[in-house]
Amino acid sequence: MSKSNPIPAIFIKAKHNGYRRAGFTHTREGMGIALSALTEEQIDLLRKDPHLLVEDCTFEGNEDLARQEAERAEADRIAAEQARAGQIAAEELAAAEKAAAEKAAADKAAADKAAVGKKAK
Repeated sequence: MSKSNPIPAIFIKAKHNGYRRAGFTHTREGMGIALSALTEEQIDLLRKDPHLLVEDCTFEGNEDLARQEAERAEADRIAAEQARAGQIAAEELAAAEKAAAEKAAADKAAADKAAVGKKAK
């Protein structure tokens, strides 16, 4: 059952626009994040970062909706990390295939040169 109660949160302002910490990009204008959307590690990182101003606050809203939004944000973050890992793996595979093709071409050229040298004798 949904509850309309104050939701514990933090309001974060960056000293410089575009500063990234704990999976978020922070601005000078600031943004609020429900504590339920953050891990304890993220909260600790944000509170201890000297480039951020962090204040406790609350939001009026639906706790169930806030939890769902936090879960969706976490799922999006994981999907982005997995996509990046897949991209890196594909780039590494392409580089390895290119290196193998270059080596095969060099080996063939060396073999052809050796064959030409044997015919000349």
